[in-house]
Amino acid sequence: MGRKRSQERIQEEFTDSAGEMHKRPWSWRREEPGASFDEIMEQVRQEGEAIMKPLMEEMVGEAGEVEVDVCCPACEERAQNKGKKKELQHREGAVEINREYYYCPLCKQGFSPRIGDWG
Repeated sequence: MGRKRSQERIQEEFTDSAGEMHKRPWSWRREEPGASFDEIMEQVRQEGEAIMKPLMEEMVGEAGEVEVDVCCPACEERAQNKGKKKELQHREGAVEINREYYYCPLCKQGFSPRIGDWG
């Protein structure tokens, strides 16, 4: 079995997380009846970040999963995909993606092609 989860499983996990996300702030609110508007909004913001991060990582990560032959920009020899994790910063928070990282055995240099304008 592959390491990728099916789209159905991903959606099921997201739906479960959303249900839990809805319960946690209400539980907190019952424990903090005198909470200010700002405190309530901060709880809701944190929950939103918690549910958005895995969704963003899943969606952004798919953009870099296309298998292609990549040649070294210096010598045009076929390069080996070594893969690397990269953290991207966004106003909604940081997300970690698997980013292609290639190594040329002839030149002994590594390089990472850009994914659109993501750097």
